[in-house]
Amino acid sequence: MDIEHSNPLPKLLKYYRQKKKLTQQDVAKELAISRSGYANYEEGRCLPNIEQIWKLSKLLEHDLLFAYTLSSEYMAHYGLRKTNMVYDNVSYIPSMDAHFHAAEFLKMYEKLTPRDQTIILDYMKRKLEEEK
Repeated sequence: MDIEHSNPLPKLLKYYRQKKKLTQQDVAKELAISRSGYANYEEGRCLPNIEQIWKLSKLLEHDLLFAYTLSSEYMAHYGLRKTNMVYDNVSYIPSMDAHFHAAEFLKMYEKLTPRDQTIILDYMKRKLEEEK
């Protein structure tokens, strides 16, 4: 997978929204944003923040964190990155694409900035709580 030329989040948002038979307005209301604000996510003009990704994952019943990190890399590559995106120069993303083992993932995780580690851990804690 060519990460630098991948922005999967917009297509996934649209696909899973339509699969759930929701309108852009329905999703925007759940996120407490405007319909045009949400449309920007589906059109790839900007990315949701991590809190919105969590809400979208629950609403659309699909884990969007991996797609979010790929899209973050894409946005950073083209100079479109927001400061609150999950991003690090020593990315763990390439290892995820190559059938990695947990130990390899942990090594890559340790190379993330403390802020990005916190974001990932918080996301995973929420995911585990949701599954209980």
